[in-house]
Amino acid sequence: MERDWSKFRCLLPGDPLFGGTEAVEVLNYPGYTVSGHVYTSTNGGGIWAGGFGDFDDLESVQALAIVPRTDPWTPATLYAGTYGATGVFSAVFKSTDAGVGWNATGLTGVRVYALAIDPLIPTTLYAGTESGGVFKSSDGGASWSATGLTGVGGVLTLAIDPLTPTTLYAGTGTSGVYKSTNGGVNWNPTGLITWSHISSVSLNPTSVVGGSSSTGTVTLSAAAPAGGAVVALGTDSNVAAVPASATVAAGATSATFTVSTNSLTACAASGATISATYGGVTRSATLTVTPATDTVAIQQADYFANRYELRVAAMSTGSSATLQVYVTSTGVLIGTLKHYDGNRYSGRFTWPVNPQTMTVRSSLCGAATKAVTAK
Repeated sequence: MERDWSKFRCLLPGDPLFGGTEAVEVLNYPGYTVSGHVYTSTNGGGIWAGGFGDFDDLESVQALAIVPRTDPWTPATLYAGTYGATGVFSAVFKSTDAGVGWNATGLTGVRVYALAIDPLIPTTLYAGTESGGVFKSSDGGASWSATGLTGVGGVLTLAIDPLTPTTLYAGTGTSGVYKSTNGGVNWNPTGLITWSHISSVSLNPTSVVGGSSSTGTVTLSAAAPAGGAVVALGTDSNVAAVPASATVAAGATSATFTVSTNSLTACAASGATISATYGGVTRSATLTVTPATDTVAIQQADYFANRYELRVAAMSTGSSATLQVYVTSTGVLIGTLKHYDGNRYSGRFTWPVNPQTMTVRSSLCGAATKAVTAK
């Protein structure tokens, strides 16, 4: 099996290292998972042992926090924040024997991403959660209460000022970084973390005939840095082709590139997703490629009942087309017209009944329908 180490913690020189792992699927045994655990190393990470923690099979250890201590002979007190799959138990767990035994604290039923301990008052700790914001405990985890930071999405990380522990920072997944200067009672945004990344990719036109091209435009969230920004391009279809990259010039926010397409062999439209990646962000747009079609016109559609004969004359703007005649109501093939002069086609077919309405279809994807005249 493979292990994904999510968090590492240690304190005093020579102290053990502690590492938390995610729940993983055992290789070659699909569907069988092993829960996250807390491991310890006493030689700087050379060897890991333990695998402590009676967590559920689909429960991962997302965060670890160690209570500060001055006596290396006193077993370390640890907290572990877990994240379980849907319907799986999640909580903050506590160990007072260096990770050998664990018990759930008063914060249960929430997925925990981050933990932070007040270095001056170790019984005060904070937990960043998936959807409930930041929780605080002042009694070593026995009880918890929500702080003033809620409704901001997942709180992915917490940092506490070691000199002024009432000052905290909470990093969220979608709404930036928040700061509290009164132990979590109030929070204020510090501003979104901004970076230059791909903002959008657009196509003009968004639909082309196979063999034609479209112009793509990539737009950045901010001006490109010195030296320019190289935006990686790609497509998920062999119907369309794009260059490997497009370069946004230094100081500019956008650049264009050409999307070329291939002629279609089928008469159905095809789609291609054009993607652009820069700054760890990918954006995409869809290009519709339609077949190049000819125009078909029917000049004659007569049925002679006494002869059981259908006579058809038609034209196509594609001189190389093959035209076939079908019963419109059933789709049954009647026959293929003979190409006899330029763009003109005709045919006589023995047919048991008047088809009433007939359709001429071209190999170049054009089509026309006409009511049959009884003679």
